[in-house]
Amino acid sequence: MSIQLNGINCFYGAHQALFDITLDCPQGETLVLLGPSGAGKSSLLRVLNLLEMPRSGTLNIAGNHFDFTKTPSDKANSRFAS
Repeated sequence: MSIQLNGINCFYGAHQALFDITLDCPQGETLVLLGPSGAGKSSLLRVLNLLEMPRSGTLNIAGNHFDFTKTPSDKANSRFAS
């Protein structure tokens, strides 16, 4: 299962927890998250599990694409535009 993130930004209120995260972890590779307390490790894991919704960026995981750059109204409008 491959994982790709591009430009992920996540906020808790006014506090930005993730700053423009971009990474690529191809299938078969191991990824380790290291960093001090408050660096965003748990926030990144929560985004990967869709427990937190980032404000921007894209996520591809196991062939599923999630685009967080579009607002819900943009997504609805694009479905009905022909």
